[in-house]
Amino acid sequence: MKILFLILLLSFPVHAADFTDEIPTKQEFENDLEPAKKPYDYEARATVTGDIDADGNDEQVIIVQSAPGYPQQSMLIFKGDDLWKVGNSHVIEDSEGMLDPHGIVWLDIKKGILELATGPWGASCTQKWRGENGNLRLIGLTQISMSRNCACGTIIDTNYLTGQTIMTSDRGPDGTQLEKERIVKTKKSPQTIWWEDFNYKKFCASEN
Repeated sequence: MKILFLILLLSFPVHAADFTDEIPTKQEFENDLEPAKKPYDYEARATVTGDIDADGNDEQVIIVQSAPGYPQQSMLIFKGDDLWKVGNSHVIEDSEGMLDPHGIVWLDIKKGILELATGPWGASCTQKWRGENGNLRLIGLTQISMSRNCACGTIIDTNYLTGQTIMTSDRGPDGTQLEKERIVKTKKSPQTIWWEDFNYKKFCASEN
């Protein structure tokens, strides 16, 4: 049942961030930015605002096209007018055939946790970031891989704070759907992964 729900979720995406399927023009994006942000006025793909480091002030997160005509996308985080974090390896590369615009499933801030889900059709990788010691720490990663042929798939949910990984799958070795979901739990030592350590292609198995 959990796998079926996620298939439906991936087929009918819900965007929590400020999205438009029409990419704003460079001038429109520039008009929305404070003067200090204008050096980074590439095409905006998604934005969200919220407090992610528990300092009582909202940060602004913007996903942008790294350069005109280039597939790389970057995540910029501003504290007021100051650029705080740049993530050049945190977002999936844009390509044709994405179900969601530019492969961005959602961008949101929930209870102080920054969440970004990206991926091609039938797959997604959700990062969960928390402010800690003046930096951002990866506290969780959820990888989803679905198959159209069997309407089945696999979810791998990792909690880096506890070291626990839960794998839920209804896809058999031969690619057919199992009658009953398999759930496998493993436990390793907790990991500390800072913003600067993250690389989408390394951590998101669907891109390996």
